[in-house]
Amino acid sequence: MGIKEFLGLHEEDQWDEFWDKCVFLAHFPDLEKKHHLYRLFDFYVELTSDHSGMFPVLNAFESGPRLDKYRNVNLDKILGDLRINFPE
Repeated sequence: MGIKEFLGLHEEDQWDEFWDKCVFLAHFPDLEKKHHLYRLFDFYVELTSDHSGMFPVLNAFESGPRLDKYRNVNLDKILGDLRINFPE
């Protein structure tokens, strides 16, 4: 499934795809929200919520400013984790 198809799904179906098929990559806390980066198919999904975990929001993207805040994450670890979860 591509990002356009994912974004075309009803919100409930997006959540089903997210919970069933996502792979956690990184997290980024700030003063107001928690941000968690996941890989879903060939794109990224960021799960954002307040610090209590209430009112989560999904944002799907392929690149850009949302991804930039995760640039300091250890990419070697992420790639290693992906190889474990998705062997070649």
